[in-house]
Amino acid sequence: RVLGAMPIEDRQDYCLPLLESFYDRSLSRTLENYYPVRRNRPSQASREDLEKELAAGKCVITLGDDCQLLRTVVLAALEIRNTQDQLLVLIAATKGGSLVPDVVLPATKLRDQESTDAAAKRLIGEELPDLGGTMEFNSSQSDKKEMKSKLGLRTVYLKTTYFVTLMSSSDKLGIHGSSYSRSRRGLTRQISQESQRNSCVTNEILSQVQPIEAPNRRDGKRQLFAWLHREDFQKLSACAANPKDEFFRRWCDNYSRMEPTSPSSSQQLAEPQNEEQHVPHGGVEE
Repeated sequence: RVLGAMPIEDRQDYCLPLLESFYDRSLSRTLENYYPVRRNRPSQASREDLEKELAAGKCVITLGDDCQLLRTVVLAALEIRNTQDQLLVLIAATKGGSLVPDVVLPATKLRDQESTDAAAKRLIGEELPDLGGTMEFNSSQSDKKEMKSKLGLRTVYLKTTYFVTLMSSSDKLGIHGSSYSRSRRGLTRQISQESQRNSCVTNEILSQVQPIEAPNRRDGKRQLFAWLHREDFQKLSACAANPKDEFFRRWCDNYSRMEPTSPSSSQQLAEPQNEEQHVPHGGVEE
């Protein structure tokens, strides 16, 4: 967390030489004399991705207790619950140009000199659809998870989850429906008729989903959100992780082929009804 709080330039002054030391052949012979174990070098492609992440302030690189490179990522996540006891869940996002299942709570990596509070504010203001209503922040919880990342490094994720109640959300998108949601409601019905023999619960859950798309993202990526009860969230997440479940992927593919709502109607749907979204202030765990 200390390195993560530094400006990117200062952080790179520490992380880049450390990363380079694992690749520089001229240094290897000297370092090996002091290293108690054989150093594991990520691939060149992973190295380039790591350097990009470091330049963007999305991670820090240190030495772990095993004397190997350790990647640390700090996250801010939101568990937003509406008055129907449903959670706002990301259900699909574009990867490699295609819309694919991705069932998780909304979350974001911290940027340069950004606190978890600031990251949560940015997530609400820039990456989520406009939900309207009033957000009441109740508490937060921090946890630590360690796993091997796709970059080939052992990675520690430090996540702070904010628990939020969204009041008066039934007047907005995704509850009673809108022209934006209703235009796609026939999507799951059509697929359901074609996949009645599908044993996965995806069919049943998606037939009730009213997708909410975050408009005008700066990175151009598409993200679909939905209100789900916790049990359905857990079931849909398991289905998304199942490589044999083709139903969810076809649902995403069919959705991506549909024409998006016109900008004017999207803007009307997204206009708040003179209500203010409140973001977390002091007292939130960093």
